[in-house]
Amino acid sequence: MIISFHLPYHRSNNRRQARHADETELFALADPSPAPDHQVYTQEQLVFLKQAIAELPPKCRQVFILHKFRSYPYSIIMQELNIAESTVLKHMVKAMQHCRRRMAELDPE
Repeated sequence: MIISFHLPYHRSNNRRQARHADETELFALADPSPAPDHQVYTQEQLVFLKQAIAELPPKCRQVFILHKFRSYPYSIIMQELNIAESTVLKHMVKAMQHCRRRMAELDPE
C-alpha cells in the first residue's frame, strides 16, 4: 500500500506557481465589478426607490419594509401590526404598484 503525502515543499511550490500566472490570462479575466456608468445608474435607482418607499402611507410603508427588507411572512406582519391578512395583501399590492410606477419614471423605456 502506497500512501501519498503532500510535503510542505510541494504545497509551497504549487502556491508559488499559482502566483506566477501568465499575465495574458489575468487580463483575459472579466472584471466582476460593474462599469462606472452602471454603478451610477444603480445608485440613482436606489435613491429613487428609497424616495418611492418614503412616499407610501405609513402603514403601507411599514408592511412593505417588513416583508421585502426584513423577510417577514404575512402571518408575522399580521400579528405585529394587528391587521388582517387581506389588509397586509392590500398594502403590499399598493406598495408594489407605486414603486413600479415610480421606477418606470426613472427608466421610461
